[in-house]
Amino acid sequence: MVADDGRRGVTATRHVVDAAALAVALATAACGEDRVRSRAADLVGRPAPALSIDDVIAGPEPEAWADELAGRAVVVDFWATWCLPCVEDLPRWNAMVDELAGEPVTFVTITDEPAAAVERFLEERRLAGWIGLDRDGSALDAFGVIGFPRAVLIDSRGVVRGGGHTAHVTPEVVRRLIAGEEPGLVPADGDRGA
Repeated sequence: MVADDGRRGVTATRHVVDAAALAVALATAACGEDRVRSRAADLVGRPAPALSIDDVIAGPEPEAWADELAGRAVVVDFWATWCLPCVEDLPRWNAMVDELAGEPVTFVTITDEPAAAVERFLEERRLAGWIGLDRDGSALDAFGVIGFPRAVLIDSRGVVRGGGHTAHVTPEVVRRLIAGEEPGLVPADGDRGA
């Protein structure tokens, strides 16, 4: 395209910048609390789908996950390195995992990003718990995750007990999950029962 004043490339550059701004806006909206969506409400009270993971950065090998998680409460956090709310919540998440160390609960984080991107991210930041890679998106699909961050609570019998924005998962919520009580997680997206 050519701008009216004859300067070639000005309009094309503006379109590239506009496209970049749109991409940032969409990424922010996709991971913002007001845009978190999931089918977790449909899963509540049902056996949790298998956590189908391609690779692991921290934790046991994927083949061992089912055995390792059996009989334990599980808090799954679906996240991404580019998701600002995910990154901002890391100190709180890490403190919660540390506080509940020794309890019968496992904290699992899952992203669909390449290992190299996650490893670069972790060079500068700590992320407590198991870290799984879902490169083909099958775990995200199974749990109906289309926005980050998203937590799913699974009890010691393997039944989904709730879900919502990860920032709403507190030590008190997790203690209720461990005790077999209703966790009382209030989802950010209003999908009652999740």
